[in-house]
Amino acid sequence: MVFGEDRKIVEIRPTTRNDAHKIVEECMLCANVATARFLQELELPGCTACTTARSPRRWSPARVPQLPGLESDAQEGCADAEDYAAVLAKVQGRPDAH
Repeated sequence: MVFGEDRKIVEIRPTTRNDAHKIVEECMLCANVATARFLQELELPGCTACTTARSPRRWSPARVPQLPGLESDAQEGCADAEDYAAVLAKVQGRPDAH
């Protein structure tokens, strides 16, 4: 982003991805896979991004509401921000809120 003297955006220029960017992206993907395996091995709840050519990007509710009293109204594979906000609202004040 290029800013003018009044500190407002004057121009937005595309960035060029270099080898460093690609290495960081690969490391982030590896970290995500390692985290997912860790959560799965310990049978801990987590969420994953589901992306396919046929469906828009959505967060899967499959592993999120697995604690007592946290059932979600979201349909399988159709969770959105409001569904997760509802789950977060339900845990407030619980000893396992973290």
